[in-house]
Amino acid sequence: MDIKTIMNPQRGMILSGVIILLLLGLGPISGGMSGETEMFTSEDYGDIYTDASTEDKEIIDEILAITEFSIGAAGVSIAVFILALAFMTEGTDQAKAAILSGGIVMLWGLLTAVAWYLEGENFIVFSLVMHGFLTAPMFISGMLHLKEEG
Repeated sequence: MDIKTIMNPQRGMILSGVIILLLLGLGPISGGMSGETEMFTSEDYGDIYTDASTEDKEIIDEILAITEFSIGAAGVSIAVFILALAFMTEGTDQAKAAILSGGIVMLWGLLTAVAWYLEGENFIVFSLVMHGFLTAPMFISGMLHLKEEG
């Protein structure tokens, strides 16, 4: 089997879609539903969190949990979109859909990185590399099958 046979757009979209569903969808949703925001500490927020009353800390934690859940909801939505396109298209249209889906996920990664950068964190390279790995099966399979008939 050659690489073109192995990497068809449907397989690439299913692989990327399932990984995105698990890592960027269900993972953040389960973290947001638990209400526990262990990754956020007083070191991340300094005096704002340290000096906050117990009530204010609960509100901050609630907002973070809702934000995490919302990010997961976006991940699930994008993954469902990718998986639906994998089964609803074929041929050249499927290759184009794979490339489009990869571009959408990369745009999501870029916008997330920009949001973190505006908050003083520099995750641009990390975010683009991570989203690049997630979308590689879609981009590669889409490009390999873009000029096919049908």
